[in-house]
Amino acid sequence: MKTTKCKICESNNIGNWLENHHHCKKCGYVWLDEAHCPTPETEKTRYEMHKNSLFDQKYVTMLEDFLLKVGKIKNLRVLDFGCGHTPVLGELMTQKGARVTLHDRYFFPQKTYADKKYDLITLTEVFEHLDKPLEVLRKLKKLLVDNGRLAIMTHLRTGTESEFREWWYRRDMTHVGFLALSGVETLAEKLDLVMEFCDEKKIVILKKVLKTKKKVL
Repeated sequence: MKTTKCKICESNNIGNWLENHHHCKKCGYVWLDEAHCPTPETEKTRYEMHKNSLFDQKYVTMLEDFLLKVGKIKNLRVLDFGCGHTPVLGELMTQKGARVTLHDRYFFPQKTYADKKYDLITLTEVFEHLDKPLEVLRKLKKLLVDNGRLAIMTHLRTGTESEFREWWYRRDMTHVGFLALSGVETLAEKLDLVMEFCDEKKIVILKKVLKTKKKVL
């Protein structure tokens, strides 16, 4: 396996985990080697198997808990990025009074979102699927208004290589990148965002803070 730098902190201090993963010794990010990543066709087939719906109370409760952490969303302009074929989160946010735009690589591929500005961009169960997470998040940051937020839900990695080997979350063939709890602050710094909230398990909220110019005396 060959790689040049970490996809989060851009460090060159990289090692290998298991037979086909890279591990950043600086920020803890772990990612699947590109040669082993699923094809778009395989990904889409896997996503089509998801049974998410408004009638799945366990799933809805998980999303409602996520929205509680996000806070009031009434009247906010929201981009549900990576919404899936059944955008349950988008519907819940719409019910709460948000103005929601949907985007998904496979199911809502139109990029009408790209020329708009948003108060909130959600990525629920999306980060772990991103082959180029820093690049994607930097593009999304440009769509945020001042004081806008990126709200991310992904299981944060902790533990050793042996623990990672047994971790259920890595066994999904479409999960290609695993943000470490120890790397959340680093991600915020690389994006030049402020970490507003982290539950140290799976929810991270980053804020774009307006920077005031220093007065020249």
